[in-house]
Amino acid sequence: MKQVLTIFGVLFSFLLNGQLYVKGGGTVLTVSSNCVLFVNDSLVLDQGATASIAGELSINGNLVNQGLITQQGSIQASGNFLQAGTFNAIPSSEFRLTGTEQSISGINSIQLGSLRCEGDGLKTLNQTVRCERLEINNSRIFTQSDSLIVLETSQDAVSRNNGWVYSTLNGGLFRNLVQGQAVDFPVGTVINYRPLMINATTSNGLVGLRFADVSAAADGIPLTFISEGICRIDDRFHFRIYGNVGSINISAGFEQALTDGFIPWANATADGQSAWTVATVNATTQNDSLFTQWNVDLQNGLAIAPYLTRPEAPEIFGPDTLCFKTASVNYQTPEIPADWSFLWSASGGQVSGSSNQSEFEVDWDESTSGNVSLVVTDNNGCSSFPTSKNVFFNPLPEANFSIDEPSYPHTGENFSFINESVGGVINFWNFGNGETSNAINPVEDYEQPGFYLVQLTIVDENGCRDSVRTEVQIPEDLIFPDAFSPNGDGVNDFLQIQSSGMNQFSVQIFDRWGNKLFESNKPGLHWDGRTASGELVPAGTYFVLLRAEGKSKVFEKRTSVSVFY
Repeated sequence: MKQVLTIFGVLFSFLLNGQLYVKGGGTVLTVSSNCVLFVNDSLVLDQGATASIAGELSINGNLVNQGLITQQGSIQASGNFLQAGTFNAIPSSEFRLTGTEQSISGINSIQLGSLRCEGDGLKTLNQTVRCERLEINNSRIFTQSDSLIVLETSQDAVSRNNGWVYSTLNGGLFRNLVQGQAVDFPVGTVINYRPLMINATTSNGLVGLRFADVSAAADGIPLTFISEGICRIDDRFHFRIYGNVGSINISAGFEQALTDGFIPWANATADGQSAWTVATVNATTQNDSLFTQWNVDLQNGLAIAPYLTRPEAPEIFGPDTLCFKTASVNYQTPEIPADWSFLWSASGGQVSGSSNQSEFEVDWDESTSGNVSLVVTDNNGCSSFPTSKNVFFNPLPEANFSIDEPSYPHTGENFSFINESVGGVINFWNFGNGETSNAINPVEDYEQPGFYLVQLTIVDENGCRDSVRTEVQIPEDLIFPDAFSPNGDGVNDFLQIQSSGMNQFSVQIFDRWGNKLFESNKPGLHWDGRTASGELVPAGTYFVLLRAEGKSKVFEKRTSVSVFY
């Protein structure tokens, strides 16, 4: 049974959440003019199904066509386009690719109206696509072994902002040339824009340009040359031009600002030619572009490559992310012949020693970033393109801590170290007494009096570190209280003598009549107010004889202590 889904009306929008699957067996999807259908997923058209798009179809996913699509309006897809059926589009229709990584592939040919590539992503063609007009915008179009053919003959049939077409196989960009009308071919490498202009001066016809992002040797074209003063033909890319119009005059232009040291073209008029020949030397400069002109027979094809006056750009080995502020840093370049010369430079830092070496040192200034640059010159006098390494400095974490120490610092008492650092994820404490810790807020006691240098080192998530130090003093001292109340209320129940660093200790306690009530030779004295028989002494004043010896001090006291309840 034939099923029909029709979206119609005046300025009518319809949103479909989920995949739209149009089954075969005569099912028809129709989007009438002035109507918009939003599919918030993929659209799959099965064999035997048909779709007629007169309005606007917006697909937030893949478009899979195994049936028949007739396009008069606009189709927008953010996913891949798989063409396994029939696709008919009138010249005034528009097909937009709006995703970041998209491909067009299939088993049947595709002919579109206007093809618009939006966004900054890569559009990969896995089959040949014909279109009336092409708008590249900021995208890059990868043609691989297939072609992108623009049929309209106007100069502005192909437009762009920052995008271009590139290939590593046998694909290319084709345009319909009109005699005497120069047109742009926006092509380039994977990363560089290398445009060319072609003018068919005697004939009209379809001409294809492939910017091959590989060596000409990969196409069987030799890299030999015959001209003096040329270092070598560039072995990273070349142009291939094809046509169906026989012999024509071709003039080609290359933006001089993008030549990077190239001088005019060499060309081989046929594949397999034993050597390159120099192009016609009637180059002119117009509007910052370099033009050359020659006569060719496009039936055999044409290969074009620039002369390269520089060796390969060298590699720079060394850190590109440092901790602020790192001292002298080493940079080097490997596998450069000994008879080549080097020219190093550094912005944001000072070069130590000679710059004509395979490695050098940079003392970085106090800045947030820097740059290392290197140019090498071979023994033929050909200088490389400069190689640069941007260097960035991560800010240091900030180490800080405070100490919660006892009211009377002495041996055996705990010192609490409070970490107040910012940005650290690893902590390393050195307490100056041979003890360390990785705790955030550690506690430490000291067994001997003296001065101890406490250091905290912190490391952040980038491996950058900072340290801070302070001194802890444990005095050699003794404190004797003058009263206590052994009434069992938990407050001041003991006579406690606080001492620090005492090697010898002696204390005796007497009543007013001279009777000895208590004696001890332990530095950490705790007297609970009881006699040797275990009886609490009555409230009153008691006399104390105290003698203690430290490493450098002797304490002798004749004093008294009051007992109250």
